[in-house]
Order: sequence, then structure tokens, then C-alpha cells
Amino acid sequence: MLAPIITEPPAYEMDKLPVTIEEAKLHMRNLSDAENPTIYTMIKAATMHLDGINGVLGVALLQQTWKLVAPDWPCGSLRLPIAPVRTIDSIKYFDSSNSEQTIDPLSYDLFEDVIGPIVVFKPTAILPAAYVRPDAIQVTFAAGYENRAAIPTPIKQHILELVANMFENREKTVVGQSINVISLPNADMLIASYRRRAF
Repeated sequence: MLAPIITEPPAYEMDKLPVTIEEAKLHMRNLSDAENPTIYTMIKAATMHLDGINGVLGVALLQQTWKLVAPDWPCGSLRLPIAPVRTIDSIKYFDSSNSEQTIDPLSYDLFEDVIGPIVVFKPTAILPAAYVRPDAIQVTFAAGYENRAAIPTPIKQHILELVANMFENREKTVVGQSINVISLPNADMLIASYRRRAF
């Protein structure tokens, strides 16, 4: 199994992000429109910090498309590396003559268990012999929550807290001042149950 490839990255535009500028300003009690560009950048940064396979959560927050490739057919099922998965766009393979073919969508189903999304091939599915190459099997799928409203509230609240922290502490160091750092353990607790578990 090779590393998954992102074929359509998420659009980190304001209308796609988990929280709005207005929600962030209300959370920070900051009503000045002059800070809107800064707040947008911070919401985007906080979202990117959590989003995707390499994000802190290891899940897809915004809509994105991935391709998973393998050298041969799996034994009955194929675990997908990121959740949530909305649809399987296609499962393609290179046949014995190295020509690209597409598997009938009726030959497999998409499920999700406590580990994450999984493609299960039906017992009646006939998986043809694949050409010998590292990317002989290619699964393209759409991941991410359907829209902003579908993103869990604890994740949104965590983003608001990250934005507020960035807004209040814009510099790494402050010369000539004493800084009291207060840990907020509840911030990480909010998203603990949403982190992708490694099994």
C-alpha cells in the first residue's frame, strides 16, 4: 500500500471554513470589522492545523478528494486512510495487458466502523488479475463533512479557542514583559474523541 494522494485539496475559503468571522468575533468579544482579514487568516490556520491526514485530528474537515493506490487487490476489504468518506468516486485497476479498467460500483459497499471507513467487496465480486505495478489498484474517494453545519460542535469550539489564543498572542515573544501562561486542558479534551485512532 502506497501513501494516499490528495487529488483535490480543500478550499480554505471563508464560506467553507468551520466557523465564521462573526462567530469568532463574538467568541472574542471583538466587534471591530477592521480585524476581519486577520481573524479570517487565523480561522484558516486553525482549520489547516486540524484538517487532513497530517492534521492534529487526522480527519477531513473540509471537502477534499483522495486517491489510494495498492499493488494488488486486498483480501475482501480495503481500509481507507481518512474519515469521514462521503462517496467512492471510482475503483480502477490496470488489467493483465496494463490497460486501465473500472470496477462495477455494485460489486462493493462503503461502511464505517469504530476505526474508520472501509470498502468491502461483495462475496459475488470478481476481482480480475491486475498488472504487476505499484499502483495497479486505484481507489478515488471524496472525504470531508458535507458542509459547515455537519462539522461537530466540539471541533468548532476548539477552533474558536485556537483563534482567540492566536489573536491575543500574536508574537512568539514579548520583550520587557512578564507573561503568565495558563493551560486550558478543556481545549484538547473537546476534540479528543474525534481524533483518528491508530489500530
